Amino acid sequence: MVSTNRKLKKVGMVAVLALLALMLNAPLFAEGQQEGASSGSMETYPSKPVTLIVPWGAGGGADTTARTFAAVAGNYFGQPVVPVLQEGASGTIAHGEYLKVKPDGYTLLITGNSPIVTVPAFRKVPYDPLTSFKFVARLINLRNVIAVYKDRPYKTLDEFIAYAKAHPGEIKIGNSGAQGIGDMTIMLMEQKLGIDVTSVPFTTSGEAVVAASGGHIDAVSGSLTGASAQMDAGNLIPLAVTAFDRDPNYPDIPTFIEKGYQVAIDNQIGIGVPADTPDEIVDFINEAIKKTVSDESYKNLAGRMEMTIDYLGPEEFLESIKISVNSVKEAVAGMEK
Repeated sequence: MVSTNRKLKKVGMVAVLALLALMLNAPLFAEGQQEGASSGSMETYPSKPVTLIVPWGAGGGADTTARTFAAVAGNYFGQPVVPVLQEGASGTIAHGEYLKVKPDGYTLLITGNSPIVTVPAFRKVPYDPLTSFKFVARLINLRNVIAVYKDRPYKTLDEFIAYAKAHPGEIKIGNSGAQGIGDMTIMLMEQKLGIDVTSVPFTTSGEAVVAASGGHIDAVSGSLTGASAQMDAGNLIPLAVTAFDRDPNYPDIPTFIEKGYQVAIDNQIGIGVPADTPDEIVDFINEAIKKTVSDESYKNLAGRMEMTIDYLGPEEFLESIKISVNSVKEAVAGMEK
């Protein structure tokens, strides 16, 4: 059973993160408005606020990650970091539009597995997933969860599988968009568990969580961070996480792997910049990120939002993405057999 004590920890946290960002960065904001603060060179960078594009909607794991990061990062960038949501098509729309951004370090991109790993495995996207961007740093590696509406007749993974096999196509599972990480998880489940369910794509994972917690659909495939409030409230029952190990904030939720099913996909969230961004700016951003994730105030915020900090630098982050790309390609090949 998921502990309800987390309710007290999380009440109002998402709502106040934007305010925290302004409070923590307030002394710096005025400096960023000084006349002539527009150069992207390292002599002056950064001399104005930095925009952080979030390619998903409000309330999901990426949005929570971005707002938590922005609330503290301004202290190390020397300027406010301002999240801006640009949702749509599992993050691919914003990634495509990001190609138009100047490589001056003033517009950063929250990036993750859906637009970089899973969607390109199924269809053409308007960018090269591995060469159109420089991957600066990983912030967290979200664990995805399959959680079901409280009033459904299955409360455990074994009961869910048995029901799905007896009622093919009946169970409707929401996710953040077609061919995104949540949808890919559903495909893997069907392949590895020998079941047939119906994937229901929403514009955002937050919408899928709301639909599932209200009983409008049967379950949700999404990040633990995004679903945790409804899990804590008792509206959603977690069955298993699609990760290689249990989440330290939810140690009672098993993994599919320990149940004997090879359903595991990393859901990494990090920060990228345009491919031709100067190395010295990339280095500055990476150092600012490292200092941010090591900051006690950031750790406290992340803890309240039940986020597990999992920093990787540029080379390690890129390598982990390549591993995920190969894993998904193998999974897709298995589905096509």
